[in-house]
Amino acid sequence: LKANGHDVTIYTSHHDKDRCFNETIDPDILGNNIQVYGDWIPRHVFGRLHALMSIYRMLWCSLRVLWSESKYDIIFIDQVSAVIPFLKLQKKVKVVYYCHHPDLLLVQNKDKASVLKQNYRKVIDWFEAITTANCDELLVNSQYTKSVVLKTFPFLKKMPFLEPKVVYPAIDTNQYEAIEKYHKTNNDKIVNKRITFLSINRYERKKQIDLAIRSLNKLFSMLDNTENIKLIIAGGYDERVLENKEYFNELIQFCDKMKLKYQFLKPEMIDNNNNNNNDDEKKKDTIGD
Repeated sequence: LKANGHDVTIYTSHHDKDRCFNETIDPDILGNNIQVYGDWIPRHVFGRLHALMSIYRMLWCSLRVLWSESKYDIIFIDQVSAVIPFLKLQKKVKVVYYCHHPDLLLVQNKDKASVLKQNYRKVIDWFEAITTANCDELLVNSQYTKSVVLKTFPFLKKMPFLEPKVVYPAIDTNQYEAIEKYHKTNNDKIVNKRITFLSINRYERKKQIDLAIRSLNKLFSMLDNTENIKLIIAGGYDERVLENKEYFNELIQFCDKMKLKYQFLKPEMIDNNNNNNNDDEKKKDTIGD
């Protein structure tokens, strides 16, 4: 949108410049158009009420949008649907909601929760349903998510004007064009005998990343030579999220139990590798052998 001449402003309740897209800190792209409101609001209350506090943070951020002097033609909402009715108070604005996965499906052990928590979740889940239907356009990130959304919110089938449309996450293809250009210039072909499995997920238990490790271990037990086979696990890791840290340590212990070799790479180490391919010592931080 920015490249096509549109004015774009991003409102968010948290923006960590050490772990974000470069476009959001580059002053020539969006670096001067990031507005942070609500970061002072806690993400939870003594480890509880995550959903309610998430809504509260986004509500405050949305109110700042309404209070701003800027008037917008289209507002894109990501993940938290609860603020859609408030944003539609701005006249003539269209609201597009990008739904990753219904929040009510992410709650673990809901049936085993106390009566108070069950009622709390019922209110949250009901509010998510009616606010999702309040947007002008509903987008999802895959055909699978579309099927889940329609199954979770069956009333959407009676609203054909709100049928979820699939918009796959975009990637920057320029990085691949540079590689292709290099090999064409050098009359070279990419030859790699290594077999690599890739898992990209957040470090959350519901993602079942341990299944990938189990599968790799099973494959190793069936082969004599495993030297050229590796599994790369990459994904979102936030120090503020306790489950991220806990699950990462569980995966490390899992590898130790199966006697698998592993290495841990931090983003800054990868950047150093790109800048200095000859310095092998800076390439990795080995936390297991």
